[in-house]
Amino acid sequence: QPPLFVAESARVGDVLYTLEAFDSDLSAAYRDFTLNIVSGDGGAQFEIVRESECSHNAQSKASTCYRSILRLAQPLDFEVQSYFELVIEASNFGVVPLKNYTTVSILVEDVNDNPPHCGFQPHTSSVVEELTLTQDVFDLSTVCSDADSGVNGNLSYSTTTPGFTVGQWDGIVRFVGVVDREQTPEMQVIVTVSDSAIPQKSIPTTIRITVEDINDQSPDIISTQQTFVSVMENHLSASALNLKILFQDQDENAAFTTTGIIITSSAPPIAPFVAQIENGVGVLRRDENLPLDYEAISSSPYFATGYTLDITVFDLDNSALNSSIQVTVNVEDLDDEFPVLNSSYTVAIDEESTGNTVAIRGMDPDAASTITYSIHNDEANMLQVGSQSDGTIEVIRAFDFDSTELSNPYIVEIEASDSHRSTTAFLLVFFEDIND
Repeated sequence: QPPLFVAESARVGDVLYTLEAFDSDLSAAYRDFTLNIVSGDGGAQFEIVRESECSHNAQSKASTCYRSILRLAQPLDFEVQSYFELVIEASNFGVVPLKNYTTVSILVEDVNDNPPHCGFQPHTSSVVEELTLTQDVFDLSTVCSDADSGVNGNLSYSTTTPGFTVGQWDGIVRFVGVVDREQTPEMQVIVTVSDSAIPQKSIPTTIRITVEDINDQSPDIISTQQTFVSVMENHLSASALNLKILFQDQDENAAFTTTGIIITSSAPPIAPFVAQIENGVGVLRRDENLPLDYEAISSSPYFATGYTLDITVFDLDNSALNSSIQVTVNVEDLDDEFPVLNSSYTVAIDEESTGNTVAIRGMDPDAASTITYSIHNDEANMLQVGSQSDGTIEVIRAFDFDSTELSNPYIVEIEASDSHRSTTAFLLVFFEDIND
């Protein structure tokens, strides 16, 4: 028989074929028979049912004729089995049954009963941030398939996700935009996968895309405890000053977030400080190799009592990626200087005179120091400190030039003290003769 074409969508109970069989024996015991499928139907998807008697005249001999139908007993699935070759046996009930056979071939026709399948979702991929070139993201043809055959299984692809395209037939998803990972660390594209049947079956498939980091972010200074800090002059400890600089690099890759810190400028120019990164925080420490002297700073052309520092935090992988902050380090004066006097002072007065004065006017480089004056070796009690503000020395006793009581000049020692340190100088008092 020519093959039967049966759609896989055929329903259970559908009649596929009608068979007529006869036996020419006259004896009732031998002329009855049965029809059975003996081969080619391992899944019991078909069955033969006797439907009615039929008329048959073979060479004018009486016979028994039965009409039977071959019908569908279980659903067909083209994707499981698309061809059957059924061997049908007719067997009577003789002591030694007589048998005959026929073959029925069945071709299962595919119908579009399977949607496309694209494996487990979401699929994952990545693109590089800030890249202006088109980037291939994913080849859906490697994961998508359709169990149907022919046009029913031919797949096409489409997407409406902004920034993405997909090849209609090759399924290659491409990114055609530019993305900033710090703003968009992850993207998602949805592609519609359709077969070519009419009507179509379609499914959405999702690709989750990670944006790969590049080194494009500066280490931004986000806060400091303060931008003004004080330190005592001649402070020898290398301990950190009370100043911490907090910063953040939004790059994700650890290779791009390694950071350095440096003092890029200073006024006055040579600052006795160093900037360091400690436990991810910028700190300022005293540089023990350079002096920290209040008096040197205050006497500089900058006329300052501290340092103005520009501190720059930069990316070790690319120093052009940096940010800066300006901080002020105020240097506090320490009483570490001696009062300054001339080596000697002189004053000339007429004999027999009193009330004459001389201003010593000592100077102490320490800003907060107050100088007090005292007189030593004034055995004749001729002098006294008239004013502590400028070290005025007054003559309080007259001197007779013609007397030999005192030497001329009369020499005393003046001491200037700031309570911690003192300096001395000589005062020479010359008495001049008058016509007395």
